[in-house]
Amino acid sequence: MRFLAGAFAALALSIGLSGCSSSKSTTTTTTPKPSGSQSNTATGAPLPKGEVGIQNGPISGLTVPKNTTKQQPIIQDVEVFYGIPFAKSPVGDLRFKAPQEYDEQWSSAKKMITKSNHCPDKYGRGNEDCLYLNVFRPANATTDSKLPVMAWIFGGGFVDGDAADSDYDGSALASQHNVIVVSMNYRLGDLGYFASPASLQQEGTTGNWGQMDQQMALKWIQRNIGAFGGDEDRVLLFGESAGAFSVVWHIAAPSSAGLFHSAVLESSTSHTDIFFQQPDDAYRYYDWVAQELVGCKDANDMDCLRKADASKFTLPKNVRFDPEKCPEWGSPIFPMMPVGPCIDGKILPDIPLNMVKKGKFNKVPTIVGTNRDEGTAFVAGLSGVVPGVPRQPDMDDVNTLLFYMLQNETAVNEALASYPVADYATTYGADSQGFELASEMIRDAIFHCPSQELAQAITDQGGDAYVYLFNMDPIFPKWVDKINTGDKPLFGFGNFTPEQMGTFHTAEIPFVFKRFEDHGVTMKDPNMYEVYMGHPPRNPGDVYHEVSDQISCMWASMAASGKPNGDGVVCPPHPDLPDWGTYLGNPSNSLGQYLHLGRDVKMDPLAQTNAYPHSEFASKDVCVLYSANLTYQQPIIQDVEIFYGIPFADPPVRDLRFRAPHEFSDTWSSPKLMDTKKSPCVNSGGKGDEDCLYLNVFRPANATANSSLPVMAWIFGGGLVNGDAADSNYDGSALASQHNVIVVTMNYRLGTFGYFASDSSMGEEGTTGNWGQMDQQMALKWIQKNIGAFGGDKDRVLLFGESAGAFSVVWHIAAPSSAGLFHSAVLESSTSHTDIFFQQPDDAYRYYDWVAQELVGCKDANDMDCLRKADASKFTLPKDVRFNASIAPEWGSPIFPMMPVGPCIDGSILLDTPLNVVKAGKHNKVPTIVGVNRDEGTGFVAALSGVMPGIPKQPTLSDVRKILFYVLQNETAIDEALGQYALDNYDDVYGEVNQGFELASEMIRDAIFHCPSRAFAKALSEQGDDAYVYLFNMNPIFPKWIQEINTGDQPMFGFGNFTPEQMGTFHSAEIPFVFKRFEERSMSLLEINMYQAYMGHPPREPGDAFHGVSDKMSCMWANMAYSGKPVGGDAVCPPNPELPDWGTYMANSSNPLGQYLHLGRSVEMMPVKKSVYYPVSEFVSSDKCDFWDAHDFVFHNLRADLESTTTTTATIRPTVIV
Repeated sequence: MRFLAGAFAALALSIGLSGCSSSKSTTTTTTPKPSGSQSNTATGAPLPKGEVGIQNGPISGLTVPKNTTKQQPIIQDVEVFYGIPFAKSPVGDLRFKAPQEYDEQWSSAKKMITKSNHCPDKYGRGNEDCLYLNVFRPANATTDSKLPVMAWIFGGGFVDGDAADSDYDGSALASQHNVIVVSMNYRLGDLGYFASPASLQQEGTTGNWGQMDQQMALKWIQRNIGAFGGDEDRVLLFGESAGAFSVVWHIAAPSSAGLFHSAVLESSTSHTDIFFQQPDDAYRYYDWVAQELVGCKDANDMDCLRKADASKFTLPKNVRFDPEKCPEWGSPIFPMMPVGPCIDGKILPDIPLNMVKKGKFNKVPTIVGTNRDEGTAFVAGLSGVVPGVPRQPDMDDVNTLLFYMLQNETAVNEALASYPVADYATTYGADSQGFELASEMIRDAIFHCPSQELAQAITDQGGDAYVYLFNMDPIFPKWVDKINTGDKPLFGFGNFTPEQMGTFHTAEIPFVFKRFEDHGVTMKDPNMYEVYMGHPPRNPGDVYHEVSDQISCMWASMAASGKPNGDGVVCPPHPDLPDWGTYLGNPSNSLGQYLHLGRDVKMDPLAQTNAYPHSEFASKDVCVLYSANLTYQQPIIQDVEIFYGIPFADPPVRDLRFRAPHEFSDTWSSPKLMDTKKSPCVNSGGKGDEDCLYLNVFRPANATANSSLPVMAWIFGGGLVNGDAADSNYDGSALASQHNVIVVTMNYRLGTFGYFASDSSMGEEGTTGNWGQMDQQMALKWIQKNIGAFGGDKDRVLLFGESAGAFSVVWHIAAPSSAGLFHSAVLESSTSHTDIFFQQPDDAYRYYDWVAQELVGCKDANDMDCLRKADASKFTLPKDVRFNASIAPEWGSPIFPMMPVGPCIDGSILLDTPLNVVKAGKHNKVPTIVGVNRDEGTGFVAALSGVMPGIPKQPTLSDVRKILFYVLQNETAIDEALGQYALDNYDDVYGEVNQGFELASEMIRDAIFHCPSRAFAKALSEQGDDAYVYLFNMNPIFPKWIQEINTGDQPMFGFGNFTPEQMGTFHSAEIPFVFKRFEERSMSLLEINMYQAYMGHPPREPGDAFHGVSDKMSCMWANMAYSGKPVGGDAVCPPNPELPDWGTYMANSSNPLGQYLHLGRSVEMMPVKKSVYYPVSEFVSSDKCDFWDAHDFVFHNLRADLESTTTTTATIRPTVIV
């Protein structure tokens, strides 16, 4: 249950995770070279004392002299070089860019004896000039020594840390094991993980600056470590917590190949979403940072962001619990996250675990380890993460915590059922029960189980994985075990005794670095490491030294030979090392084995079940609960190749604005990488770019030019004013994988840029007001010319779309110039003739005269030279123009200024409304699916207060009458409309408060979607075409835990002041079923993605009802592409769903009004009825359609309405995909 791990991970990183201060990639296999016998006597010529010649010039360090009287003896002199620059300062124009190699040169020795700045942390401490590293080496090393190298990456949740921290002093390691130790800084927080489309476009990657700093340090090691006496071919990369996450990143990143040769992960995770960010999440977060913290336009305003003072990126205190500061979408651990590496598809193609499971990783021998009590420190920080949870949580608090993270009662119960809850009270007492249970849950979810899973994946790919569990309980001396200072922090904790902490997260660090302390402890500010590593005095030979000797020796052995107990490493005082076998190296331990490191050092088998709450290592049955499991909620059953941002037309800018698209004319000979999503076209909010005519292709990776696979070409919806072909909701990977098809998604010009109409443009181009549809035509022509190269069949192209995308498909069915460009069609929630979507020239010309004069400042819509020179921002509609009587034009339509924006019936490229074209038999005859959702109107009623003056968010019956007058302008027609619906029944079924909402919803549904779709299917049938009609109904579509949530005026799921239950199977609800978008990520209750809410939570397992419907829908859509029939075609449809016998609309003579397929929890053919029982009707009745077919919406004097109303101005909020 991957979302459990993600939720607990969210909690963990919020408290620090710190020390207590698509192109194909190949697997790289690197085995460390065994060295000859190492000694303290170098075999080569001695270097100048304390001086080293690196590529930039000579440097000198300071000497830590031999000292055998310390608790940790320094058995030979060590030279330390602090603050060596390895990259240029990432400031000014270099901020948010890949690090640049440090290239300054000098000839005289520079002293490297001062610790450098650390990078700015979450508190704003530090300096951007921070890319320095430190080197510790035996003083007698020479260039011929070829000593193993141990390169350390510190932890700190990607927001804190310092390579020069004394906890990471490498002197004892270098002295004891004759190795060279390197510690490196890297950019942290927003400065290290900032991500945006603009930075991606500039750098070819984004959101991984911190990891790229580490890469630069590793490259520095490759070029320079030989001068210190190190062997560049024997580099161990090791780290703890976020440092270990970083090592996992390098194991997964193709560009880190060859930079290290073995690895140690101390307390790592491998796949949790909260640590490895999806681009959309990261972009949204950094938009907020840019706007709210820095004062820039957004995350793409790179010039502003690079000029801003670094202090601007410091998060204000208590922003989490301040509703005035916390953004609506804030995650459960905002603002700590999202900060971390971004899965940008370039430098990091996928989460590391997936990269390993696919075999596309850097295969090096790897130690994967955890501590027994990883979770205790994080529970100690709960009061700073989850509102209402105290420092010592009880069982009610554990339930609160689980629900806060999982948002699902079923999942909460499943999690609790995996642990013997009562036993925690018996063992620890009622006061500590909640603390101990929460600690073990966090431990298992974030650390133990992901570590097991990574070790398994490495082993499955033929790599060597060694697993350990570190347990020194009781780690603290008796004199301090039971001290509790209440709310005063002690040892980095607060209100907890050290005994409760156990072998906590980071507890192993001083054992690895052999940091036995010699100075006293102050009770005012005790360092927790000092307390147990120095007091009482730890003498060489005692159990603490023995464990440290063994751990540090095995780590050094990994550096020397790639084995934890191999040759070529110096390990005084010659500790007795265990026979540490690989994870699956013992056939008698089929579940795996691990090394228990502590007072007992021995190999132990993994257990199927453990005696919780005394378990040391997570059991296999518990780890099943937290598994990442590559059998995703929607499996990808074969590799898919994606080509983002393929240009199909020249940019429609300057002289090409408001003209027919021109075929893309650029050519090239070398392959171009098409792996970056392009900007969408300029939308209603002014976002996007005019250079936007790009498409995306998803194909099975094994497709060849001879495959001749069917093609599914998608047109997105968005009211013809919004949308993006690269939106993740339209990701074609699952369709391509599941059905062996090629999926194409296309951009097209929107709003004024896509539908501008005037006499002048008509005279120039021979058409006007259809530029967006002509862009789609150009994309379809591109498919005809190029899809064969991808393995597609140009003679089997399905054109499908939703809402405005479906209106567009209807346009192509009606447009003579689209003949032959597609061969079957699917219309999801379309209309076929409504005037507000298909514009008459006079209406369009009048509107664009207003745009030209009032917005752009040109003479009129015929002033083409002025209009083409104007900045694109001039065409953006000002906010609240609808409700401003001094601005709104008198002729404003019922939904001005969103309309009139849409295709123009210019008599040239579009001869008439599509319905009339079909009725005249002058259309492109292709088999067509025509479908609607049960509750098409709910999302629109939710937005009425932003459309019509005086209409509240929850309309009453009297408000419904106002709505009808607003669109019909005729009292007789209003009375007739109301007479069609059983008004009293709405009160009886929904109650007085909701009756107006439900009535208005069904009227809009019938008038705009159900009846026009029925009329279109009937017209196609009468022309002898195959028309298949469906009704999609998954009610209740939202899970029970969320159905009745109402956040008032706070938008939720894109709606506001409505419960999800009221929305029903809303407009656009079918999209994720068609695209098989079963979500893997956790949600924020402050901004729930409506699709994510029902497609991922609770988890949708293959074979359940949601998958069953999705399997049927996507298979029938694919069948249309294959053979022009939804059933009985040749589509590849695992898992072979049972498809219904879907007949055409008029195929059943016993149903003279037509028939449709009910698609939902029940899948069956249903007859269209003369009349049905409203208000619970599913599909419109024919008597309702008789009325609506005879009454079009009309334009009217909007300004008169404004001047006579006292309604408060409202802001238009986009709600659902239109």
